[in-house]
Amino acid sequence: MPVSETDLTVQTGDGVRLAVRLTAPAEWARTGIPVGTAVVAHGAGSSRDFTRRAFAPALLEAGWRLVSYDLRSHGASTPVHDGDRLRMQDHVADLLLVARSVDATLLGGVSMGAHAAVFAAAAEPATVTDGLLLALPAWTGRPDVVAAANAVQAGELRRLGTAACLERICRDHPGWVADELATAWPTHDEDAFAAMLSALAASDGPTPELLAALDVPAGIVALADDPMHPAAVAELWAASLPYAVAAVLPFDAPVADRRVIGDAAVRAWREALSGSR
Repeated sequence: MPVSETDLTVQTGDGVRLAVRLTAPAEWARTGIPVGTAVVAHGAGSSRDFTRRAFAPALLEAGWRLVSYDLRSHGASTPVHDGDRLRMQDHVADLLLVARSVDATLLGGVSMGAHAAVFAAAAEPATVTDGLLLALPAWTGRPDVVAAANAVQAGELRRLGTAACLERICRDHPGWVADELATAWPTHDEDAFAAMLSALAASDGPTPELLAALDVPAGIVALADDPMHPAAVAELWAASLPYAVAAVLPFDAPVADRRVIGDAAVRAWREALSGSR
């Protein structure tokens, strides 16, 4: 499917410039046909490019435009070094700002982006009327050992630098995840990225009570045997949400094509949508 991509900048109230990309079928750009819009936030250390590769195919085929963006302290967005401006609530505010700027009604995210999407839906239910696409949620409630791993990684970045960290990761944990990190991490400001990881390590995840209060359909996807995004977390989220379907894929499912993540999330969301009516 031929696509049209447009880059724009959204500026936050605290001066952060978010690098945003709109992806839609080329036909929509020519005709101006109104379409649904989804905003999907990537995970820590990732990029809007990953979000596009993972989610654009399924969303476009389902009739939705995808809006992806680099989170603050990532990629082409403003590097922020102050941990007090890298709290989960800051990422939630950024996601909602981007959503409002493009009239999005379907929100999603990967890992910490999934956490942000849930908090955004709780904060502004009138914005998130069409539901949630949630990939690889990492923890529930108070920060746990998975959360703490972000602080360990931040310390290694500060001690060794990005290049040495990537060399160690690619040597010790080769595979598609390491390949993604090797692509994305060099695009981040090193100090700002470490500050973001430190702040993330102290952030709460959504609680079962908060999830239970969300009256929108949600599609959730996890990978089996993923130590940083346990499938049990996705299953707990699905059990807590009133209208949710969870899919668990083999860990190596994205090796050939990252779109399997978005495909599974969109399929699960459409199944949850039919059950919510």
